[in-house]
Amino acid sequence: MLKSESNNIIWDSNCITSQIIKVGLINLKVGQQHPFRQQLQSDGTVVELISVFNTCDDQYIHNDVAHYLSILFKAFKLPLEINKEIIKIFKDFPINFDELGFLAESPDNHVAILENNYVDFLLGNDKNAEQSINLIRILIECESEKDRSQIILIFKKRVRFISREKLIFQIVNKIIDDIKNPDKEEKEKLGREEMKKQLERDKEKEASDSSEMAYEYYKETQEEQLKQEKEIELERRKDVNI
Repeated sequence: MLKSESNNIIWDSNCITSQIIKVGLINLKVGQQHPFRQQLQSDGTVVELISVFNTCDDQYIHNDVAHYLSILFKAFKLPLEINKEIIKIFKDFPINFDELGFLAESPDNHVAILENNYVDFLLGNDKNAEQSINLIRILIECESEKDRSQIILIFKKRVRFISREKLIFQIVNKIIDDIKNPDKEEKEKLGREEMKKQLERDKEKEASDSSEMAYEYYKETQEEQLKQEKEIELERRKDVNI
């Protein structure tokens, strides 16, 4: 249920709206926007959700609505009036990396995500290293072409101080290298495939050579046998003539 009742806004996470929002997330790839966001904005549902978020005193409902808004605004700019507050909720609770990931798919949300030295937190977050690395990748990959070099520079500078002795140091630099050289991995893949094909060709040639050698050996053996048979036949005829 999502409605006004005696000036109190009530939210039920099992309501039709929440189910629609969750269903729209299915099979979406990084960078793809929620298919129902525009429709829910047009019919006033988003306005109601924002109203719930801004006025509800129940912390559970407050966070629940923030969760659904993060899904709805996947790869899209959060409304300015709730941008910082919603992102702060997910940054304050580091288990909410999925929500931050959805919002990080839009470059317009990057400033709010990265403020207050959040880069240092991500680089030093050993407890949730895998999720941190995934978020770092999204932040870099989804940044605009114009500003990507700047965000890469930020991560490269900070990773030296925060993660010098950690695996995350190598992984972040690998992410940056892959993004700066998008054809490198493809070239390496093509190289591996060509090497595999060459090995297969070598095996085929080796098999072919072996077959030819076997045939030549068989041919020589047959010729030698035929020669011996002729010699035996000649000797037999000589004996008969005598």
